[in-house]
Amino acid sequence: MVAFLIISGYMSKGRVARKDYVSVINKNIIPYITAQVFLYLCAVVIPKGFKASNIEFFDTNTFSFFIPIYQLWYLMAVIIFVLVTIKLKPERKPVVFMTVAILLTLACGAINQVRMFQLTKIVSHYPFFLLGYLLPKDFMLTLRNKKKLMIVSLAVLAGYAYFMTRQEWIVGIRNIYGLSSNYEKVGDLAFGLHPAFGRLAMVVFAPVIAFAFFNLMPRNKCIFSKLGQNSMYIFVLHSVFVVAFRSANYEYKIIAEYFTGPLSKVLLLIGCVALAFLLGSSLVRTLFRPLLEPGFDIVNIVGILCDKYKEKESAH
Repeated sequence: MVAFLIISGYMSKGRVARKDYVSVINKNIIPYITAQVFLYLCAVVIPKGFKASNIEFFDTNTFSFFIPIYQLWYLMAVIIFVLVTIKLKPERKPVVFMTVAILLTLACGAINQVRMFQLTKIVSHYPFFLLGYLLPKDFMLTLRNKKKLMIVSLAVLAGYAYFMTRQEWIVGIRNIYGLSSNYEKVGDLAFGLHPAFGRLAMVVFAPVIAFAFFNLMPRNKCIFSKLGQNSMYIFVLHSVFVVAFRSANYEYKIIAEYFTGPLSKVLLLIGCVALAFLLGSSLVRTLFRPLLEPGFDIVNIVGILCDKYKEKESAH
């Protein structure tokens, strides 16, 4: 998610410069609305879907567009981040804005999560979007061409993988990684450190891990390039499989029964990669494009409706 946000910020330079908030709203709000309804219906239909899938703040009798399901908060976050960046123009005083963004991230850990659009989680992730936005225009190309950094990048990712296997830290890491749990819920970290240090470490080191990943990306088009072009479909639709799999696992203990050994976990990983290629295929894009990328301007439609409402009110 950190890599997503850095890239989103980096790719938003042109939109912010043009003050083009319309395209970012059109590109993200329709998938958000569609996926929100789709995931809710899936969780209702699938036995014990809500309980098994750990969908917060929802039940079978409740639905709201204002409480994102799973990672759909990211789509709202991109809209908010672009609008805020257009308004505040952080490039004028980048150090000041980045410092304030980090302080707000730390402050959000001291309060309970705001349910509406998961605003505390969104605010907590703004430093990553801001970092991507503030990077030099040719930064990504330069980073990917630094072949001498590949050994360092591999070492960083290996160290991260090792860190994530340490059982004494894994609970705290899981709660901090999403930046959604407050300090009281997380509790003290290893060595008696306050969880605020965990948040700060997340803000500092997560971009380093993301940059290591960027450095290792292929320099030319490859088999994964098409997945990147269809990432919205993978991002939105894979949640349906998450809900179904978690519900099935809750009912039948699939992971405990069949995925305990190293080989079975490798097979599970292969299945996930295969699912990504399926959801990124041309067939899936053709089928779901009317839902996720409809060819109309929702901002313009809302404006027209508002104008008609005002005309109606004036007539009365």
